[in-house]
Amino acid sequence: APSFARIMAKKDKDETPEQRAARKAQGSDKDKKEKKEKKDKKEKDPKEKKDKSSGGSSKSKPAAAEAPQRKMRAPPPPARTADNYLDGLDLPSSDSDSDSEKVEREEKVIEFSGPTDKQIKRARQKEIEAARKEAMAKAEAMMEDDDAFNVRIPNYSDEMMAAMATSKDIKIEGFSVSARGKPLLNNTSLTIAHGRRYGLVGPNGTGKTTVMKLLARRKIPVPEHIDILLVEQEVVGDDRSALQSVVAADVELQDLRKKKVDLEELMEKLAIGDGSVEEPVFKDEETGIENDLNAELNKTYERLNEKGDATAEARASKILHGLGFTVPKKDGSQGPDRFSMHNTTKSFSGGWRMRISLARALFIEPTCLLLDEPTNHLDHDCIDSLADAINRYQGGLMLVSHDFRLIDKVAKEIWVCEDKRVAVWKDDIRAYKAALRRRARAT
Repeated sequence: APSFARIMAKKDKDETPEQRAARKAQGSDKDKKEKKEKKDKKEKDPKEKKDKSSGGSSKSKPAAAEAPQRKMRAPPPPARTADNYLDGLDLPSSDSDSDSEKVEREEKVIEFSGPTDKQIKRARQKEIEAARKEAMAKAEAMMEDDDAFNVRIPNYSDEMMAAMATSKDIKIEGFSVSARGKPLLNNTSLTIAHGRRYGLVGPNGTGKTTVMKLLARRKIPVPEHIDILLVEQEVVGDDRSALQSVVAADVELQDLRKKKVDLEELMEKLAIGDGSVEEPVFKDEETGIENDLNAELNKTYERLNEKGDATAEARASKILHGLGFTVPKKDGSQGPDRFSMHNTTKSFSGGWRMRISLARALFIEPTCLLLDEPTNHLDHDCIDSLADAINRYQGGLMLVSHDFRLIDKVAKEIWVCEDKRVAVWKDDIRAYKAALRRRARAT
């Protein structure tokens, strides 16, 4: 039997071109019609389903109203299996986790985006401290420069110069001081009587410290026979103990001790007949009298006795103890090692080395002692001990301090450095303090 393909091929062959075109056009129209019917059917099905559902529900409402209400039993919860152990727990979703993490990250960014108030305050304090140190460094640099100050004094007569050469007092009249052309003191006078203690007060920047520095450097005339000492810096740290450093401040005592040892060794060599040495002859520089070895040694013993050689360490220990250093106890213990006067000076801080400087000054007892703010590194008890030590001191004293209580304890006369002059205050330091308060209230 002929196949379908052959029959169709024969049919196509027998058709004319016009018949073939008509047949194809008819077939395409038929296909279009079928597609349109399928599309309409698809659009019609959802509408029918919707109508059925709405109609069914409306019909069921009256039936539900007429039927007696039945209590519906809740379906049993699904059985919990091992694989479903998180069922029933109120856990946040993964979206909420990510949202909270995002919020936390955003809050952290906002919190640390800039410096806190505490950091700003700390930075400001550092800036202020740096500026203060820079200003102090400039001031100290100028103070150390001898050429920065110009001192003008009147021409003294020969009689006045002769009187100054033998006087135990320091008396300067009509002198003026300027710093790099800026006047500090103008035509003022100053007298430091032997053994008298003065408190120098006044506003900052009026020249109090400058006067003391110029006196110590003898830029303001001081008789050569008067030894004057300014305590303004801490002692340099080295391997000596605090006690040794204080005793070593008396240079003459150290020289006498060394001389005594050398003379005793020479005496021993001569006693055993050592031919390598000869007995020297010593000549007194003041009298010109020649002494033998025995006489020179006796003279050295006498001078050591005058300097208090036997009690030097005990006196230095007492001064250091008053300034807060610990001393050996009867049982042999020395107290806290940190504050022991037997520790090396380099082991102490700057404040404690300043105490050593004060102890050195009080130990050597110069003719005139100048103290510039000695209470900066001292506590209340040490200030009282310093006052006691100053009151035992027999020489002249000039004290600059913001601690009016110390001035009240030790000063017998008050000077005020103000308005380019140094003037005597007729009352005590308490009256001066009250005057400052009244002046402050008035302004």
